[in-house]
Amino acid sequence: KTNYIIDQFFDDGKCEVASQIAQPLPIRVIAEALGASSDDYDNFKIWSQAFTDQLSGTSTPDEHIEIAKKLVQFQQYFADRLSEKAKNPSDDILSDLATLDFEDENDVSRKLETAEQLSIIQQLLVAGNATTAHSITEAIKLLIENPDQMELVVNDHSLIPNMIEESLRLLTPTNNMWRIATEDTELGGVAIPAGSALLLRYGSGNRDEELFENPDKFDVTRNNARRHVAFGQGIHVCLGMNLSRKEMYTAFPIILSRLKNMRFADGNKFNYSPNVLLRGLDNLYIEFDKA
Repeated sequence: KTNYIIDQFFDDGKCEVASQIAQPLPIRVIAEALGASSDDYDNFKIWSQAFTDQLSGTSTPDEHIEIAKKLVQFQQYFADRLSEKAKNPSDDILSDLATLDFEDENDVSRKLETAEQLSIIQQLLVAGNATTAHSITEAIKLLIENPDQMELVVNDHSLIPNMIEESLRLLTPTNNMWRIATEDTELGGVAIPAGSALLLRYGSGNRDEELFENPDKFDVTRNNARRHVAFGQGIHVCLGMNLSRKEMYTAFPIILSRLKNMRFADGNKFNYSPNVLLRGLDNLYIEFDKA
């Protein structure tokens, strides 16, 4: 998939990383795993962005209406696909959701309701797309900004996994997350009553100077980079973290081998979209030498 994606712009010697590399890869992987047609890639991209915009906390009333329309389209599309898979199941996630029998909390056997199925698909489509796309874009930006680190990784691909972990630490694509305190507690001298709404700052934790030496530095050889909490922790750990890692670990050897001497092109504003929960660059324009 990575080679196919790069082939689409390779002869130009330049690209916009977010839309031409980072977004297509995870969306295509998720669509294939779901069992949805890759012909509908453009719609998946639109719907995923709508869910991301819904989370931003910055949408205007008019934008809320447009987001809602797109989410209804998503629901109608996947409700139809689920109905088809219930009749003709195949080896994919949609078929599993359509045919699953399980026992609920009352030990009653039942199938998932459509609303439950759509909620799961939404989580897979959004969580598996936006965060991975933002991480790929950020990693390329960090490598270009730090040519000494770029040289290390280009010359030794065994550093790529650690480079990805370091990029995840510095970006933290799910930068914040809401939580509810389940019991009275105290944190840093502050009393937190049970039932309090909290905003956990994963991005802050990932730059904790007591854990990460020189925490704002991009260091592809950092020996504890994987101790980041970009994927959460405990019972709230990200369901798709291993898939996300696999996508990036697989993509970057190809990216670094084919796109030589990556550098910033004109037009970069390095703007991070305002979002209560997620963090990522809007776009990243680069030029490269063709290998």
